[in-house]
Amino acid sequence: MSKPLNVWIVTVGEPLPLDGPNVRLYRSGILSYLMAEQGHSVTWWSSTFDHVAKVQRESQERDIVLQHNLTLSLMRGLGYRRNVSFRRLLDHVFLAREFRKLAPTRRKPDVILVSYPTIELCYEAIRFGKKYGVPVAVDVRDLWPDIFEQAFPRGMRKAVHTLFFPLNRKARRVFQSANAITGITDEIVDWAIRKGGSARRALDRAFPFAYDASESVDEDRAAAVDFWQQHGINENGWNICFFGTLGRQFDLGTVIGAARRLSQTHPEVRFVICGEGDLKKQFEQLAGDVPSVVFPGWVNRVQIRVLMEISRLGLAPYYPSADFMMSLPNKPIEYMSAGLPVLSTIGGVLGDLLRQKGAGVVCEGANAESLSANIVELINSPDKIAQMRAASLELFQERFDAQHVYAEFSQYLQELAQSA
Repeated sequence: MSKPLNVWIVTVGEPLPLDGPNVRLYRSGILSYLMAEQGHSVTWWSSTFDHVAKVQRESQERDIVLQHNLTLSLMRGLGYRRNVSFRRLLDHVFLAREFRKLAPTRRKPDVILVSYPTIELCYEAIRFGKKYGVPVAVDVRDLWPDIFEQAFPRGMRKAVHTLFFPLNRKARRVFQSANAITGITDEIVDWAIRKGGSARRALDRAFPFAYDASESVDEDRAAAVDFWQQHGINENGWNICFFGTLGRQFDLGTVIGAARRLSQTHPEVRFVICGEGDLKKQFEQLAGDVPSVVFPGWVNRVQIRVLMEISRLGLAPYYPSADFMMSLPNKPIEYMSAGLPVLSTIGGVLGDLLRQKGAGVVCEGANAESLSANIVELINSPDKIAQMRAASLELFQERFDAQHVYAEFSQYLQELAQSA
């Protein structure tokens, strides 16, 4: 390894270690810990506001030493109640101003990785980098503000696009000015490059979402098994699991429709829909007459692992929006880490991969009959399920193991720092 770096990793919306016991870390968290363990000095910038629980973690900005070489720097977030809201956009502006205020008071980094979204934090990170001669990579996870516009009815989108002109202009400047663009797929990297109006460079690269399956869950396994038994879920059922934010990006209405059809013919099938979100109450009401649908709420890392081990399928019920068609979301990768076949409602990058590797099934989107029919076919084909399980785990080990993916990401950031 070359000389240790001073690295800034800037993101909001991901779980943090202080959010409770057995919290799953995502992309920025795993990378931050890995680089710190490699000997680099890492500052992980995030928000006091917990995007998932919709509560403030701290009342003011604060630095927390997580371990040797790793500091969590919390910026004061404004907070919001709904993911799709004007208040959330204000929160992004507020955080960007906090970063602009705090960043010059810290030791200058050698390289910055900033997550997109938010557009505003990316803009301020690049502004800081240009002023102080620090290379900045923008890591694209979602297609903002394009996906925000799609949350509105089709007839309103032209007007909304005009309203979001300032955001689109700032996004263009971000992608034009970044030293490098990374993303979760090549398709998403190419989207960002097109939005910036430039050509792809050698340092514009894709690093998929990855999952850390190496952490032991043995110590808390008994409590997790008991938790699921209390919800009527055990290894004897034909369990189908889902983890995520219960909001507009997931077509859980179709899932509940499929569950209603199956409850009459295959009562052993259980749909376990884990998470919190804006539409949770609405989904619970929709499934009020379907006892095979279980909503256990937020679950921790160990409970997730145990549920995946006693499930037959992992649900990826995405709407076929442009961002999901170009994406490899983290949920299917999490399922693959446990050798779960993925049941997807979209094609695109994810669907093509599942078909190519035999690691899951792609159903017709927004069609409860198609979804239930595919599940029945798999219930009647245990050998096929076994083949898919093996293919799913092999795919994870080849392409999505966090220990490999983020080691390569770390090496990339060192390369970017040396290019300055």
